[in-house]
Amino acid sequence: MRLKTFILLFSLLFFKTYSQIKYDVERATISIKDFNSIKVYSGLEVKLIPSDKNIVYVYGDNIEKVIISIKRKTMKIKLPVESLFKTGYNYIEVFYSKNLEFISAYQGSVIINKKTIKTNQISIKAKEGSKISAKISVNNLKANVSSGAKLKLTGVSNEVNLKVSAGGLINAEKLESNKAQVISIAGGTSTIKVKELANLKINAGGKIEVYGKPKQVISRYTLGGKVLLK
Repeated sequence: MRLKTFILLFSLLFFKTYSQIKYDVERATISIKDFNSIKVYSGLEVKLIPSDKNIVYVYGDNIEKVIISIKRKTMKIKLPVESLFKTGYNYIEVFYSKNLEFISAYQGSVIINKKTIKTNQISIKAKEGSKISAKISVNNLKANVSSGAKLKLTGVSNEVNLKVSAGGLINAEKLESNKAQVISIAGGTSTIKVKELANLKINAGGKIEVYGKPKQVISRYTLGGKVLLK
């Protein structure tokens, strides 16, 4: 009986301590004006959340150092140069009310979204080891991934135009599309799913995997590369 009482008291104490750690996190709240493009730098992690308001929540170790600016409807989120070499972690939630047209990540940053981004067309860019994971419902998608960055796409796009190079990776196996144009260069790898037309260009060791059994596949090779029909 004493052992059971001890275990129960220990469990309650642990839960209370964990709850305090979870909810006593410092947070900065920043109200912002309308924007339709976002660029993230400095290895920061950002979550995009559709809303009826524009607001940013910044959590973590260097909340006072995070720089957020908006110019010509483009939001930039980054750290000052002197903060890049300090240990710490920041997590940022961006609530937005207008359709996003351009999403980009640089310098090892991470951008994710849980709810579907709905708009007519969108452009996505990832460079320098960054990662973007996006669920979309659009008519037209353009994406450019390079220098070891990774892009994961799910959802629906009528047409897709992808370019991947320099060890970049695009995983769009779970993105339904009708027409796809893909350029894979210098070790870039892309996985797509398309129903009607896949227009593929492979250069210098690029690789493209095609799902969906498209009615027409056009492949052009320069200096080696690979196309796999799944």
